[in-house]
Amino acid sequence: MPCNRKGKALMVDEQDQDRIIRLDEDRTDRPYVLGRIIALIEETIRAGTGERARDAYKETHWPDAVAGRARRAIVQGEQKASLAMKALRHRAPKRAAYLERTKSALFGLIDEVPEHLGQHDSLILNLGYQHQSADLRGLTSKVVKDPDTQD
Repeated sequence: MPCNRKGKALMVDEQDQDRIIRLDEDRTDRPYVLGRIIALIEETIRAGTGERARDAYKETHWPDAVAGRARRAIVQGEQKASLAMKALRHRAPKRAAYLERTKSALFGLIDEVPEHLGQHDSLILNLGYQHQSADLRGLTSKVVKDPDTQD
């Protein structure tokens, strides 16, 4: 049975067991990737400051991202994350390297960060964010392709 970080069992229908939130590293559509980037920014701030900066980022920038203002959320988040990264490099250099490498690879998948996203793209951004956040906290496994849905 899947468990959260504290070891508590997650309630999952047996039929939905294979549909638990999983990070899809093969998915490269821009809104999904932007959501993953926002989760990495948030984790960098949290890990670098050692405080509940994640909540502060969510309160100030997440509403922008969900409202379709992705560029604003990412630019302002990156400013905070760069300061936090300096501390994180000293405190946890391997974690810092992983976050930087992953974020850099994701930025390489997109040509630009749009000023605004439509409603559907905002939902996909949220999905990418949730998948990356769960993966960073060790709540999921990598995506396993369902043989019934493969081409």
